[in-house]
Amino acid sequence: MSTTTAEHREKTLLRRRLEVYRRYAELVVRQSRALDDEDFARFDELAAAREELQGALEGTEHGALDMSDHEMRVLVSRVREELQRAADADAAMSVRLGRMRRQTADDIHAAERLEPKLRRYLEDDEAGDVRPRRINIKL
Repeated sequence: MSTTTAEHREKTLLRRRLEVYRRYAELVVRQSRALDDEDFARFDELAAAREELQGALEGTEHGALDMSDHEMRVLVSRVREELQRAADADAAMSVRLGRMRRQTADDIHAAERLEPKLRRYLEDDEAGDVRPRRINIKL
């Protein structure tokens, strides 16, 4: 295979890969938006699509790139930009998911602390020992 044919092949593969990275970055951004909107069904759909695209990327290696070629340098730069965009969106999403997990754990612990009071209230109600409750509202 001639050098020109090999270069053309590498550029073609890199362009295809760039398009896949672009789609991947867009999926990550859309997944982050779904999380912001608390659309967890959409979040899960996009996570599945993201996994599928990751699977397609695995094993698609290419040979050494001729970085003396201007077009190749531009393509590689664009690939890096798309990967960085995906990494930034993923990092922000991971931080948000971490906060959500901590908040959920705190909410569960708060509910667990209230359980004995609720149980006592329900037991009193079943025994008919519930005193009339008053609400004092002063305007």
